[in-house]
Amino acid sequence: MKFQKGGSLIRLVAFFVIAAVLTCTATFAASGWQSFLPNEPDSDNAAGDMPDGEVDENTDGQENNKQDEITPPEIKHYLTGITIPTDGASSAPIAFVYGANDPLYGISSAIMTVEIPTENGATRYISLFSEDIYLGKIGSVLPTRDYISGVATALGAILIHRGNDDAFEYSSGGYGGIDILQNTGYSYTEYSEYHYTNSDLVNALITNTKTETLRPKSVKAPFIHASTDVYGGVSALSVVIPYSEANATHLVYNESERAYVLYKGTTAVKDLLNGKTCAYENVFDTQSGGDGYYFTRGTAQKISWTTDGDGNLVFYNEVGGLLTVNTGSSYIAFEKASRKESVSYS
Repeated sequence: MKFQKGGSLIRLVAFFVIAAVLTCTATFAASGWQSFLPNEPDSDNAAGDMPDGEVDENTDGQENNKQDEITPPEIKHYLTGITIPTDGASSAPIAFVYGANDPLYGISSAIMTVEIPTENGATRYISLFSEDIYLGKIGSVLPTRDYISGVATALGAILIHRGNDDAFEYSSGGYGGIDILQNTGYSYTEYSEYHYTNSDLVNALITNTKTETLRPKSVKAPFIHASTDVYGGVSALSVVIPYSEANATHLVYNESERAYVLYKGTTAVKDLLNGKTCAYENVFDTQSGGDGYYFTRGTAQKISWTTDGDGNLVFYNEVGGLLTVNTGSSYIAFEKASRKESVSYS
């Protein structure tokens, strides 16, 4: 009985305590809701809604943060003029020595292709790729020579090749780059004749050989990229560069692509990796002696070229200024003096 009486008293006291708490809570809530009514100072109000002489510090801070935001400058690739991530601005392109008449894989993704004569009218390609390119198959990869490696060095690229085949009397041993013939496990052979690699193998090769991937600071672009379209003064919808009677390169302007499609004879040069034809916004014919032509947007202009004191390839316009070119990929033809009169365009 005592236990029951005591319990009743406790329940009665608890009832009054709970009632008092609920009353205080309701009063507080009603008071709190008033702060969200119009004309009351609050951090979410606009400055015009604040009482005279008061400033909403939260809003002011947000405005200051917006004013303090700085847009990072655009970084453009030195060979294409195309905007790239900031962390790729100082990276060296990767270049491969291709067989111009061999099965070609990956070449349509090149930002620049250079065609170089060897002997008996034959040619090889040096194709340069951005450092972040991914290709499942690259090649076929051929040997280099002193002057082939020299072109890659002048353009700031890391050259990948398979041995070298300079005649002894002409070789100075200045091949440079990375030889996949001397670094086994980074390439493979098909039909006992053609040698291929891919991006994963190349990345591993560069890492394991501790090859420097930053472009030398002395390397500069051979030209200036224009902010608007550049045109020459003469029509040039078709360009023919004959390296020999049996090996002629044709470049035909495609208006829809605004680029020149690369042909060997009458056959378009195709990338067997993806079926794409090779096309370039800029075409340069560099002739022995420092003369040449620049073709773009279906037009032509005469140029000159040289290498500067740092070994950079440099193109000049007809009045001697640094050549301005269109944004995009480039094809460069090097020609022997004996063939330069054979170049034609129309």
